[in-house]
Amino acid sequence: MTNLQKPKNLTVSIYLLIASVVVGIINFIIANQTTINLMKIVTLIFTYALMSFFIYFINAGKNWARITFLILFIIGSLLLPFTLATSFQLNPVVAVISIILTLLQIVALIFLYTKEVNLWFTLNKTSL
Repeated sequence: MTNLQKPKNLTVSIYLLIASVVVGIINFIIANQTTINLMKIVTLIFTYALMSFFIYFINAGKNWARITFLILFIIGSLLLPFTLATSFQLNPVVAVISIILTLLQIVALIFLYTKEVNLWFTLNKTSL
């Protein structure tokens, strides 16, 4: 088994995704200061546990995790205009943080699909 060095863009992407998890949790706390219930907490835990799962496997060189994360991001982005419109009406701070969160993930995805990272995933697949 060959140990291929991770590209810098992959490392940056992982840090951006971790930052988006932290920002997302902070955003959840800000958005739910007055009304919190069990369903919201379960949704928070599920969402960020799933995201952490994908971050872990992307960092481990699993291309399926990278592709699945991209597909889930695209599906989630389709709802973004509707949720942002409501968020701006209810709490503009939460809406702005949601935009920052989305931008962090977009930049992370751009880094995840650079030429050097694509090559690393291709070579890593054959060496595992």
